[in-house]
Amino acid sequence: GVNMEILTHLMINFSDLIMELENDIESVDLNPVICTKDQCVVVDARIMLQAF
Repeated sequence: GVNMEILTHLMINFSDLIMELENDIESVDLNPVICTKDQCVVVDARIMLQAF
């Protein structure tokens, strides 16, 4: 099973980071995120920044 506490912690911390950069980010893709009872790992992440 998935440890929902770990997944929630990952999502909250990632959301905090995104909120700090909200004016600079165009899109975000985390895929896949693999979770077990012991950990959650973002295997691949793509963050597209807005053009200035």
